Amino acid sequence: SLTKSIIDQFELLISQGTLKPGERLPSETKLAEELSVSRPALREALRALELVGVIQKKSGDGTYISEDIVSEPVRFMFLMRKSETHKLFEARKVLETGLAGIAADKRSDEDIERMQVALNEMKRFLHSSKKKFLKGDMAFHLAIIEATHNEILRGLSIPLNELLWEGRAGKSHTPEVSVKSIEYHEGLLKAIEKRDSTLASKIMLEHLNYVEKFL
Repeated sequence: SLTKSIIDQFELLISQGTLKPGERLPSETKLAEELSVSRPALREALRALELVGVIQKKSGDGTYISEDIVSEPVRFMFLMRKSETHKLFEARKVLETGLAGIAADKRSDEDIERMQVALNEMKRFLHSSKKKFLKGDMAFHLAIIEATHNEILRGLSIPLNELLWEGRAGKSHTPEVSVKSIEYHEGLLKAIEKRDSTLASKIMLEHLNYVEKFL
């Protein structure tokens, strides 16, 4: 994804010493030009980096590379540390449990279709392709985020999910977990389609609590 690509560029710049701990970042416009990316894409990547403490925003003074990262590779910092992964997942649970309820209230027929397509992909590749199964899984969760029709929630949730998906990919893809995941997704789809926000939030929390056991 573009967010991941920008984060990779930050990792390289930090590991090479081009960006140093405590250094102030250029303005958003200049940084987007230097990295050859759009400002909206850069903004999402910066939100993700701020969430995991790689950068820090100082009110009225700009954005800085965190003093805490020293020379530690960025990906190692927020993907390989088990404690960081669980902190990120806690944030995901809070966000997505609420997102599921909002999606049930605000979803359109097109949103339901996108969820169904993603669920069908999960079922199709359950036993044949781990990569395509996980792609369908992520597409389903992204469809729920989009179904909230809330740009602020979208901006918070998508970068967080992408960080977690990169770190998680393959770790919990066992036949038992994957079959159970499909069951949860089927329940979510039915609840959101029926506009039952309470049930949608409940199923999402149960689903994420189950997945968390395998991180």
